[in-house]
Amino acid sequence: MHKFLLRHNLIWIIFILLFLPLVLALTTRLSKTQLSKHLTAQFKLTGFTDQSTKPPLDLNHFNSHDIQKSYEKMITNKLPLRSFLIRINNQIYYSVFKKSYSQNSQIIIGKSNQLFELSYILAHCSQPQNLYQLQEWANKIKIMSDFFEKKGKTLIYFISPSKADFLPEAIPDRFHCNKNSENSRVKIMEKLLNERHIHYINGHDLIVSSSVQYGIPMFPKGGTHWNNLGVSLAANILIKKINQVGKVHVNSLSFEYKLTHKPKNSDQDLLKLLNLFRPDFNYTVPKLNFQTQNLHPSVTAAFIGGSFMTQLIDILMDNKLFSKITYYFYTHEKVNFEVNKKPVYHLDIDFPSAKNLAEVFSSDIVILEENASILPSNHGKLFFNSIEKMTLPNTLENLSLS
Repeated sequence: MHKFLLRHNLIWIIFILLFLPLVLALTTRLSKTQLSKHLTAQFKLTGFTDQSTKPPLDLNHFNSHDIQKSYEKMITNKLPLRSFLIRINNQIYYSVFKKSYSQNSQIIIGKSNQLFELSYILAHCSQPQNLYQLQEWANKIKIMSDFFEKKGKTLIYFISPSKADFLPEAIPDRFHCNKNSENSRVKIMEKLLNERHIHYINGHDLIVSSSVQYGIPMFPKGGTHWNNLGVSLAANILIKKINQVGKVHVNSLSFEYKLTHKPKNSDQDLLKLLNLFRPDFNYTVPKLNFQTQNLHPSVTAAFIGGSFMTQLIDILMDNKLFSKITYYFYTHEKVNFEVNKKPVYHLDIDFPSAKNLAEVFSSDIVILEENASILPSNHGKLFFNSIEKMTLPNTLENLSLS
């Protein structure tokens, strides 16, 4: 057996030594042609790319095939016209079979070419939620709300919407999902929050009612997040809630909008990830024109949540409604926003650390956001556990909780 492996590895070593330089030279030469450069640049792929480092050249990594895979990826990435051919292949699957293998098959092509993330569809199909679990989570949110209230701060619980809940009729029939746009998790949670007198925002109902009121779908055809009109309406609801509590005051957003057929940024985030040869960007999206607001230098906020808050925070800071916002993205990344300054990013943070929690506790407003598809979320539970630990005797005295 050992002799066989030795012969097998020896054949690979000889192959690499003899043919790898030739293959690399050929692919490099071809990739430098004008046609190859033009097509590669025009059809450059979007999305996740493997940035893994090369494994060391030793026998262990040879036996595990790590070295072979590494060189395979290197040669593949140097192949001329690779991105062009991938987009052609993706377009065929998209147009003929309504299927995509991009992003590990996590993007689903729905009816009328509405795009969804698989996780949101599966969450929509799995309703209803365990009532006891939601009751237990509502009780924990109440504990957090009371904690911040005693410190003279305000906690607002924000339920962001899910596109699968909003457009269930566009989900492919093979999922055998409920076509009702009502989210039972949100309805149950709303009742529990009201009973406990917790400040909250129901983003799902807001998006549904706003789509009827404005006659515009609040989710773009090619995106997974709400459009700029939807998120701006949600921002004003958040501001209204802050002002109702009365500890601080924030001006409302003032804006006008017009309909365009030029989706940008989050309006096309899933469509771009499909890496199609001819993506159809011709669908309606609202374009907003904001009127700059006055700065409120005393108002600060901390957001603990996910990707739906990114647009909202950008809009709040672009309009100078807060002097500072600290954004804990799923509790593993922190972004510090300050007016007239570039955002400062901190990756792979230790969220439960005293330093990070002190920054949260010192904010005037704390927003805990969870998507309607995941109640409770992992970042929400981690936030509660962190606060629970910090409330142990003689612990809070060590923090500056002004």
